[in-house]
Amino acid sequence: MVAMLSLCEGEWVWSTCTIRVSTSGDSNCVIRAVGELGWRVEVKYMVENGGLLAQEMTAVCQPLQQVPEVTPDENMATIHKLLQNLNDMSLDGQKLQLSSNVDDQVICFERC
Repeated sequence: MVAMLSLCEGEWVWSTCTIRVSTSGDSNCVIRAVGELGWRVEVKYMVENGGLLAQEMTAVCQPLQQVPEVTPDENMATIHKLLQNLNDMSLDGQKLQLSSNVDDQVICFERC
């Protein structure tokens, strides 16, 4: 994990969500997810025992809408749950694969 952490840096996209992965040293990582409808989730991780340990999380729901109301983006809940329980980040060819230890959730992002 630590050796490839810097390779995961950059912007990645999945469905209505764009994430930005940034690193600080060999043991710190920040993932910021932003949805097309204005929601965002940011999590700061520390690499520990080959896995990721969430240190701090900030989440902002989809902003209130004017009439006509826009359907809520269900991807926020999916990404929030994934990032909250993230335990591995790996490259699969040109795709960034994030996996959670809850429900064996895996999402693949493509580089922007």
